[in-house]
Amino acid sequence: MAEKRKIDQGPVRHLQLRICLLDIVPLVWRSVIVPETITLPKLHVTLLWTMGWQGGHLHEFRFLGRRYGEPDREWDQEDDVVPEQRVTLVKALAGVTSPFEYL
Repeated sequence: MAEKRKIDQGPVRHLQLRICLLDIVPLVWRSVIVPETITLPKLHVTLLWTMGWQGGHLHEFRFLGRRYGEPDREWDQEDDVVPEQRVTLVKALAGVTSPFEYL
């Protein structure tokens, strides 16, 4: 039988994200607090739930000119999309707290 142990890696910081829909009047926005260690796939689900949307969307994140997403062979994506599976929010932000895009 395997035993799970919590490894103390110090306190996890949390980030408050303000999500704004572009080109919508009046402005539609939500605020959500997430751990900086959240993976991009989990952030995708969190953003869907926060906005009240259903799942199943092809999506992409854009951080500082770098694109992350889930590769889809049926969709013609450019080669510069980095697989998001193991990327955390803090890694994608690269130490900069700047706006990013979620498409």
